[in-house]
Amino acid sequence: MTRGRNRKPRRKTLSLLAVLLVFVAIIALGVYQSRPQPKKPAAEYFEIFDAGVNPDQIEFLNPTEDQGGSYENSSVMIIYGIYFKIRAIGGDAHDVIVKSWATAPEEYFEKIVKGQYAYYSKASNRPGGYYSEKEGGKFPFEVGIWSWEAEGTIKIYL
Repeated sequence: MTRGRNRKPRRKTLSLLAVLLVFVAIIALGVYQSRPQPKKPAAEYFEIFDAGVNPDQIEFLNPTEDQGGSYENSSVMIIYGIYFKIRAIGGDAHDVIVKSWATAPEEYFEKIVKGQYAYYSKASNRPGGYYSEKEGGKFPFEVGIWSWEAEGTIKIYL
């Protein structure tokens, strides 16, 4: 008879322990999911293409006066306006903010569907331009991108 008495409290204890373990597992899962997930680098999640500047939105600085102000002869370019297309390649992108340089206003895109693109075009008044020194025959330009999925900068060459 003592065996029967011990089994009931043991079953109750095991049942209570099982319920408690399920409860702890649910809380642990909720805490894990509420932590912010690490974002991917912008260069892995987005692609920038068809970038350019209008001729009246750039200024060339020359190493010597006799070379003339042209793309080929200049080592420094100041950009006052730029346009490009930005495509989501890593998945759908939500709440995307694109910033081309400090004085240019940022652009907000609510959603860019994977494989599709959005058009970005910004200009600023002089003297608030982007200063770029030639690298390997081209002028680099860094674009800042922030979204729920990715963040960082992408360097493009003009």
